[in-house]
Amino acid sequence: MSNVQLLNHVATPPNEPKGGGSAMEWKNLEADLGLILPPSYKSIVTTYGNGRFTRFFGIVSPFYTPPGHWGFKEFVRLRLEGVRLAQAWYPDYAVSLPVYPDIGGLFPWGYTDNGGTMFWLTTGDSSLWPVICLNNGYTADGDRFEVTIEDFIAQWLTNKISVPSLTPPDFFPLHCPVFVSQSSKRPSTRNP
Repeated sequence: MSNVQLLNHVATPPNEPKGGGSAMEWKNLEADLGLILPPSYKSIVTTYGNGRFTRFFGIVSPFYTPPGHWGFKEFVRLRLEGVRLAQAWYPDYAVSLPVYPDIGGLFPWGYTDNGGTMFWLTTGDSSLWPVICLNNGYTADGDRFEVTIEDFIAQWLTNKISVPSLTPPDFFPLHCPVFVSQSSKRPSTRNP
């Protein structure tokens, strides 16, 4: 079973994803960002839309903002600002990687309820961008995975990889349903 099949088995996708995005919407978003986004990200957003896994971490769809919540562009702006502030205020402890729009910079794609963020390091071919996980302080002791988003999520949910920077002690066993569309709460703003 591939990790994509495993993910779909462990976290049943919704029948009607919120914010899956059309080919034209993806094209316009990539032109706006100046980035070719990973095919695995497009696939997972198309399959799952906006929502949360295990009532703990989520992916913000660029194409859907639940009423009363902030959307993708604001999520990206706040998380990048958080990294830059941490680097300026705590240079000895903050992650030292470049930040988008710098070449090869960190770009956020997911969040946890405790303020953690999942990023890509946008260097080279987007299908090979590594996943970088940082806690809510954006410290240098994050985790790096050389996998697609689908592989990352499937392996994290099945406990095949350890994500110490983000995983709370009560993460397992998984709560059902494992994926819930249209987040019932905002991504954490404790540290943008």
